[in-house]
Amino acid sequence: MKAEVIKKRDELLGAEFDTISCGKCFVIDYSGANNILVMFYEPMCLVKTRMDHLKTGLVRNPLYPSVRNLGYIGIGEFDSTHSSYKFWVRMFRRVFDEKQGYNKAYKDVVICKGWLNFQNFARWCEEQKYLNAVDDKGKHYQLDKDILFKGNRIYSPETCCFVPQKVNALLISGKTSRGKFPIGVTYCKRDKVYKAILSRNGSVITLGQSKDVEKSFQLYKRAKEVYIKEVAEYWKDHIDERAYQALLNYEVEITD
Repeated sequence: MKAEVIKKRDELLGAEFDTISCGKCFVIDYSGANNILVMFYEPMCLVKTRMDHLKTGLVRNPLYPSVRNLGYIGIGEFDSTHSSYKFWVRMFRRVFDEKQGYNKAYKDVVICKGWLNFQNFARWCEEQKYLNAVDDKGKHYQLDKDILFKGNRIYSPETCCFVPQKVNALLISGKTSRGKFPIGVTYCKRDKVYKAILSRNGSVITLGQSKDVEKSFQLYKRAKEVYIKEVAEYWKDHIDERAYQALLNYEVEITD
């Protein structure tokens, strides 16, 4: 080791530096300006860095929860340039971001502990056939937590899959915004009847009407389940087999 490196090493060992977003770290080894080993206090982690990054505070702790105070990049091969990163961040936004208008549909949704570490999420994504797939309109597939298990409230490797936007939107109930009537049913005050309404291929169709709310729901239920199967068949060769089977077996309930 050159004399100037040894001298600089002696000067820096134990020296503390502030970082912009991850608290303090201190130098535990110096082998040159581009090869410095530092230790973060909390969470405790060893990181290799450069002198210019130390001086400007750009050193990052991969174990520091930088996304909604819970998600962290982790130690491994994947970083924010990986194609799965955008899905990971959006997942946190949906679950935790207050700017989403306190979305009541996500009030009790959680992310599994393993997926707080981006390395685990990215590794799972790498195993998914449709991670980088696009639909017939050139739009990227979306991360879905609702299709494989009806009523699911957790993002996890066992409960999620990638599907086209049309499939992802197929099972949205709108329960938090539609009012007191069953899914697919609206009330016409003028005629004093309940109407069964189905959204199909971007168009809203009135299926029929009745003075009995449950009869109108049954109209919707039959039409919706047929439509779900049609969509499943259309995407059969372009979605996860588990998602295809779940759609075929999906049952619309009045409590949805």
